[in-house]
Amino acid sequence: MRVRLVDLDPIAQRLKRESRMTLRRAGEVVAEEEYGLWESLYFQHEVLVMLAAAGFSDVTVEGGYTGRAPTPDQTMLAFTARA
Repeated sequence: MRVRLVDLDPIAQRLKRESRMTLRRAGEVVAEEEYGLWESLYFQHEVLVMLAAAGFSDVTVEGGYTGRAPTPDQTMLAFTARA
């Protein structure tokens, strides 16, 4: 599997990744897939505002799925909220 960043729009906070998967058997390529995926990027405070606007409460934020507060070096946050 190969993944690469092919587009980044910092104003719209969006990026596009292109993925290519190759299945080989005995050194021979038997299948290939390729696709692009757009991702929207949000800062923590933006997600908190969206959750509040949608009616969620008791929001907690973790760094990844660690159960601990996020740190600046983490690239993924996990939000838990009550509807």
